[in-house]
Amino acid sequence: MKSNFHCILLLASLTATFAIPTLKPRFIDLRQTSQLEAISQFAAAAYCEGNTRSAGQYLSCLPGNCPFVQNSDVWVTEAFWNIGESNTVGFVAVDDTNHLVVLSFQGTANTLQKFTDAAFFPISTDLCGTGDEQCKIHQGFWHAWLDVETVVTDSVLRTVAAYPSYRFITTGHSPRWSFGCFGSNIVEK
Repeated sequence: MKSNFHCILLLASLTATFAIPTLKPRFIDLRQTSQLEAISQFAAAAYCEGNTRSAGQYLSCLPGNCPFVQNSDVWVTEAFWNIGESNTVGFVAVDDTNHLVVLSFQGTANTLQKFTDAAFFPISTDLCGTGDEQCKIHQGFWHAWLDVETVVTDSVLRTVAAYPSYRFITTGHSPRWSFGCFGSNIVEK
């Protein structure tokens, strides 16, 4: 009984010493949540082969996977399938309903892409404009980006120029989201 009392006393003193932070209520903007959900559906659409094999068609998804995309007027301007040693897959699309230009990359789906993901050593790049030791990126992701950089850059610049009032977004699933980050620099430059 005495040891239980000491445990309770010890617990009480630790609680007093390490005060438990109080949680403050936070506001969640449902509009932003809806936007993130919509963007995630563009990433899901990159898994549907029809969207990544040929340009000029409307985006389609498996039933229930991408209702936002399915209910919008979205068509593919550029599709890329298993490009380079990294087997990168994705598309550039125009969403006339929501006034978007979308660059989307499929996540890891085959063995070659797994090898790309596993090449995790940092490599110096010129992405930051410096080309020095301060701008290091995952080696596999960087080489995969270089595999598609020309195709993606040309397509995105052409599409953004044709739809200057549309917002440009990038997305991707799994480690391929990093390609979306690299791609966002296209319009910034």
